[in-house]
Amino acid sequence: MRLAIFCTIAVLISLSAEAATYPYAGSWGSTGTGNGRFNYIGGIDISPGGTVYVADEGNNRIQYFNANGSFLGKWGSWGAGNGQFRQPCAVAYSAKNNTTYVAEFAGARIQYFSPSGSYLGKWGSYGQSPGRFVYIRDIAVSPSSGNVYVLSDIPTRVQYFTPQGSLLGYWGSFGGSSGQFKSPGGISIANNGDVYVADTSNYRIQRFTPTGIYLGAWGLYGSGNNQFLNPKDVDISSEGWVFVPDSNQFKFFTLMGSFLGLSNEGSLLSASSLGCNFSGRRIYIAEYDYNRVKYYNRYEVGITPASLGRVKAIYQ
Repeated sequence: MRLAIFCTIAVLISLSAEAATYPYAGSWGSTGTGNGRFNYIGGIDISPGGTVYVADEGNNRIQYFNANGSFLGKWGSWGAGNGQFRQPCAVAYSAKNNTTYVAEFAGARIQYFSPSGSYLGKWGSYGQSPGRFVYIRDIAVSPSSGNVYVLSDIPTRVQYFTPQGSLLGYWGSFGGSSGQFKSPGGISIANNGDVYVADTSNYRIQRFTPTGIYLGAWGLYGSGNNQFLNPKDVDISSEGWVFVPDSNQFKFFTLMGSFLGLSNEGSLLSASSLGCNFSGRRIYIAEYDYNRVKYYNRYEVGITPASLGRVKAIYQ
C-alpha cells in the first residue's frame, strides 16, 4: 500500500512539473508620446531584476518600467547622433555585460548603453557586407559569452559580435532548407549558448550552436500544438522553456521543441514581440498595432500540498 502511495505521488509531482498555464494578469500602455505611451512597439526585453525595456520605435526612444508597468525612465530622440535613434526596432539587456543593446531599423546600427541609458558605444552601418545591416529584425545576447547576435532580413542571416561590436561570424541565407530563413522575426540564446531563431514565414523554430551549426527545428504551418500561424519572436527562460508568440496566443516548449502548453487569454492581438522574466514565471507580450504590453503569470497546474494530503488519506 505504501508503494502505491509513493508511486501515485511521484506520478502527480512529475506531471505538475511539466503542466502549467499562463493566465492574463495585466497590461499597460496606449498610443501617444507621453511616459508609458507608445507609437509602435518594436521589441521588448526583461532584466533578471525585473526591469522591462521597451523599444518605442515610432517615438524613437527606449522606455523602461518595473515588473508591473510603472514608468521608471526613458532615453532617446530622432537622429543619427550618439544616443539618438532612427526606428529602434529591438532591445536586449545583457546581465553578463550589464549593458542594454538597441538595434535600429532605419539607422542600421547597434548602440549600447548602461541600464539607465548612458551612451557607451556603437557599431554598424547600412550595407550588405559582413558587419553591416539592412532590415534588422531582432537582437539577443548570449548569457554565457556575452556575445551579441543580430538577425537581419537583407541579406537573410545571423551575425554575431563581441560585446563591443567586433564581428565574429555569420550564417544563413534566404530559403526553406535547414539553416535558411524566410522573413525571420526573432532570436534568443539559451544558457548553454545555443541560438534559437523564429523563422516566421517557414513557420518553424530553428536551433543552432553558438557558431551557427544547424542542430534541428520544429514547426510547420497550422494550428496544432507544434504548428505555427505567425511565429514572430522567441525567448527562453533560465530554466530552459522556449516561448513563441503566435498570432493571438503564445506557446511554450522544451529546448528540444516538445510542446508544453499555450495561453490565449486576455484578448491578445497582433503579438509582435515576447519577453520572459528570468525564471519564466511572467511573460510579457508587446502588441505592435495596439501600443500596449500585456503580461501573464505562470500558474502551476497539478499537485498542491492539500491534494497531496488527500491522496495520502485515500491510501491510509
